[in-house]
Amino acid sequence: PSLAGSGTVSRSLLVWSSGLRLGIHTSSSRGALFGGKKQAEPLASRPDLGASPVFDLPVEEKPASAESKSVDITKSGTPLLSSVMSELPEASTKEYQFTTANYKTGYKKLRFLAKQISGKPVQEAIDQMEFSAKRWAKPLLHTLALARKNAKLQKEMDPERLVVHRTWVGKGQYQKRIDYKGRGRFGMKHLYSSHVKFVLREAEPERDQANRGFRRNIKRFNITKKVWTPMKETKPIYTPSPYYNW
Repeated sequence: PSLAGSGTVSRSLLVWSSGLRLGIHTSSSRGALFGGKKQAEPLASRPDLGASPVFDLPVEEKPASAESKSVDITKSGTPLLSSVMSELPEASTKEYQFTTANYKTGYKKLRFLAKQISGKPVQEAIDQMEFSAKRWAKPLLHTLALARKNAKLQKEMDPERLVVHRTWVGKGQYQKRIDYKGRGRFGMKHLYSSHVKFVLREAEPERDQANRGFRRNIKRFNITKKVWTPMKETKPIYTPSPYYNW
């Protein structure tokens, strides 16, 4: 049987070599040589590419998947979140920032006035500065009035709804002066300056039953800190007398 098998292989080799000499390369000779297990696969059709194949490649249309079908169903059935958000009225984000001039005082003294007007309507802040005993309350009053006027002209904001949204204090430049001392000695003293910066913003609409966002109207709900007041009237008595004095 081994001789018979070797004879068949030699015959197939002769047939294949004769086909190569004649220029005939048939699938029958290839199948006879390799047992007919492999068959020639047809070449895939290639698109005609131009000079820039990046832009000339054909785009195959993919079938719609399950996710895209679900998106289409939601589009046709219920409105999407983006469409709902587009229909909502835009929140008022207008604000106007203003700063005062450099006052000849330290920032630690000026921060009391900044805390006093923070979070108040502009008119109420002006009233607070009008009756304040601080030295730099009057210049801050005029700055608030000027900022309210500029916000109306430049930003087209409603002056009746303006609120001092936030305030902060900054340091300015300081001047050096000679501090003369005895026995021919001297030192340097600094004259500090500071300024107040504040942001004006339009107040939110009034609370009513129609607006869901403002139904919670609890007394003193938004008040977190008390307005600073001097402690002259509430100063404790450290050495009380042993008898009543009233």
